[in-house]
Amino acid sequence: MLAAMILGGTIGPAQVLLDGAVGPAALAGWRHLVGGLALIVLALRSRAAFRAVRGLRLWSLFVATGLFSAGYQVSFLKAVTLTGGAMGTVVAVATVPLFTGLAARKFDGERLTRNWLIGSGIAVAGSFLLLVPGAGARVDPAGLAWGVLAGAVFAGYTVLSKRISADVPDVHVSTGLTMLIGSVVLAPAIVRDAGNIAQPGTVALIAWLGLITTGAVYALYTKGLQSVSANLAGTLSLGEPLAAALLSTLVLGERLSAGAWTACAIILVGLLTAATGGTPEQKPDQQYSWPRAVGMVAMPVGIPVHPAHVGRRRPAVGRVRISGAVTADEFRSTPTPRLLEDVPS
Repeated sequence: MLAAMILGGTIGPAQVLLDGAVGPAALAGWRHLVGGLALIVLALRSRAAFRAVRGLRLWSLFVATGLFSAGYQVSFLKAVTLTGGAMGTVVAVATVPLFTGLAARKFDGERLTRNWLIGSGIAVAGSFLLLVPGAGARVDPAGLAWGVLAGAVFAGYTVLSKRISADVPDVHVSTGLTMLIGSVVLAPAIVRDAGNIAQPGTVALIAWLGLITTGAVYALYTKGLQSVSANLAGTLSLGEPLAAALLSTLVLGERLSAGAWTACAIILVGLLTAATGGTPEQKPDQQYSWPRAVGMVAMPVGIPVHPAHVGRRRPAVGRVRISGAVTADEFRSTPTPRLLEDVPS
């Protein structure tokens, strides 16, 4: 899960390097198309994995998840365009834990642990600390709105992806189909806003964004959803702005102030706090355990055979019929249980 977030942190810096050669919607479409095709090719090695994809309910989940994925990419890339690589990523995912936790609680009944609440609060506070004037942030109101929308949409994607992963364990199939559905939604933008796609540098960046930051990231994220709760996954997504801030400093030359570095440290503390909380304790299902007969007869009626009767008679193989009703004391004092008689099988 954290590996997915670290790789995802390269999205903002890579888009900045494109310098407007491809519009946000078209870039999101290319990412879905390239990443989806790569994952489906990998999934074709075992065609049996596609057999789990059947039924109207499951296909409805795929379509809805593809729509959420496309919506997230467009709104996220729009936020990056307006606010910059590091800050765009921070704004886009800072609200993901809140939206994901509420959605998972509402629709899947996931309990919110104390460590998750504390860790998420710390990480979100650290994310917004990066937006404080003087921290090196370029804040744009429209970019902020796009970022909040991206967080809400990604929360929906997380909850739906977790449901799909329960029915389709192969992450190449589940993620690949989701990406291809998203590319169909964004196909008009690909055609209309292709930009300078023929340039070698642009092709290389699109390949990176499609294969690594979309295909690999979403596959790793979906795989992680099989072992962690949706609300914890939403909190771990805050590792992405941390990686984006570091990469923007190292690759793009963006300088972060002491306050920004402090915010990064706070985010890391929040992530560690949320991730070490464990899973909520659940009460085990109450099951009735039938008493086992000691020697006389297998009795699925909840009455144990008295130990004194052991070895008096061969265990019955067939069914039993109760011929009369006696008290427990009478049963214990009777050498031979007169109330039971064999019925031929």
